[in-house]
Amino acid sequence: MFHNHEKHITAKTTPTNLTLLESPQQLLANTQHQTQIQQITQYCALTEHKFADIGLDLIHTIAHYYQHLPDTNGHYLRTNGLIDYTIMRTEAALALFKKYYLTEENTHHSVEQQRWIYALFSGSLLQGIGKLMISYKISLIDTHHTTRLWNQLLGPATANDRYYNYEWTNNVDAATRQRITILLAQQLMPTAGFSWIAQDAAVLNQWLALLAEDEAAAGTFGAILERAKIIAIQHEIQTILTKSQLFQPDKLTNKLGRFIHTPQDTLTNVQQLALGAEFVEWLKQELANGNFLINQYPYFMLIPGGLLMSQLLFKRFAEQHAKYKNETMIKDAFLALNIHELNTSGNLFSRFEHAKNNKMLSGIVVNTTILPDHIHFYNANDNTTTKVSTIELMHRAEHNLHTKPLEHLDNNGKWVAPKQTLSFIQPGIKPRG
Repeated sequence: MFHNHEKHITAKTTPTNLTLLESPQQLLANTQHQTQIQQITQYCALTEHKFADIGLDLIHTIAHYYQHLPDTNGHYLRTNGLIDYTIMRTEAALALFKKYYLTEENTHHSVEQQRWIYALFSGSLLQGIGKLMISYKISLIDTHHTTRLWNQLLGPATANDRYYNYEWTNNVDAATRQRITILLAQQLMPTAGFSWIAQDAAVLNQWLALLAEDEAAAGTFGAILERAKIIAIQHEIQTILTKSQLFQPDKLTNKLGRFIHTPQDTLTNVQQLALGAEFVEWLKQELANGNFLINQYPYFMLIPGGLLMSQLLFKRFAEQHAKYKNETMIKDAFLALNIHELNTSGNLFSRFEHAKNNKMLSGIVVNTTILPDHIHFYNANDNTTTKVSTIELMHRAEHNLHTKPLEHLDNNGKWVAPKQTLSFIQPGIKPRG
């Protein structure tokens, strides 16, 4: 339900201003990227020489093709958004894999484990790269001011190319994007890196599934990367909050009565996003602490692919944050983050039937951006609460609640079932249809 975080972008009638083509070293020179690359290097657990050959080389190749482009992902629709989002989700995916899905707690991974880790690393970097030929129309301008359309399948920009510009194409053909991604991936992969993956059929199959955006076929890797994308969005929301230090809501909210809107007191866009980000951070903390339970009426009910969130939470937030007196203002700020989904009629509130008492529940369908790494799940059958991984919870909710739990990788490079069965995870609502 929520895997596609991309916005439908209206094509521009004229190209953007010319942008200077930069080398990968220039594009990745900032402190954030250097820190992330150092962390990625550690997660891959390869020798320095081998990572430079098949790891850093691939990062530089991706940076060359992405340049300063914004991403089609609505949360990274800004300069450098494409490379920032890609590196952020890759670091997050490797961190999740190391923390939760390697059975041996050691820093000296076997060659078999290293191969799997490299497949996740490269698959995360390359997934979606086909959008360069689907969602963008990129032109290269050389030193003689000659303009040509950049066909990435025919190779990189040349030494004579000096500038580029782009237009949105308004093309959202996912199937073609996925096919082009696989073609580009083989071309852009370091030869030694691709050969290493191709030597193991199981690794190759999951790597191809990642590139095809087939989460179910990608197994544990697919679920990890989906969660990593959410973490990348969470990071961008946290950045909004960090940058809003000058936001002083007291002067504004003291003027507002509960549920009252007046034109002169509306929030600016920056203020609204900051308030929405603060609300999301509060939700994550409350869920992590177990103050709100998944599937305990009325706040959060598990539904396929996401959650049904009660609007009572806006009231709870206002009660705990005296500076925010207006529940409607809080709700609008949350909606501005675009991490919710409208119902089939285009309305905000969706209705589901409770799985136990047959009551009709009304709420806002939200994606997993509001969830911390672990949540507390309420089992109505025996009135117990269990702490579970958000990756596991949403994987089962999205595909099949009776499917097997995500497997872990042992030191021999074999996938093994975890000890916890998670059979208690059931939806909080009755299935439709």
